[in-house]
Amino acid sequence: MPSIRELAIDLRVNPNTVQHAYSVMEREGLVQVRRGMGSFIAPNAAVAVGAAVRSAIAREAVRAAAGVGLSIGDLIAELEGLADGPDRHTIESRNVA
Repeated sequence: MPSIRELAIDLRVNPNTVQHAYSVMEREGLVQVRRGMGSFIAPNAAVAVGAAVRSAIAREAVRAAAGVGLSIGDLIAELEGLADGPDRHTIESRNVA
């Protein structure tokens, strides 16, 4: 990954902003910082991103369901019905790691 200074210059932002972003990504397991060597994408970054995406999709589904008066139990039943239907193979093949 680019150094903090390089990225700050490229993006025309304060280096502290880039440092903060790198720190957040390191805390979330997306980036590994090796002192004196730089910052690198963490080997398990795809897993962390996949988990974040799944969580965001689930939160959105619950929020949308609540907006139309659907309980979480009913939402789960609807989702299970979809998974058991003819599109099950398609749903499983798109499963995010």
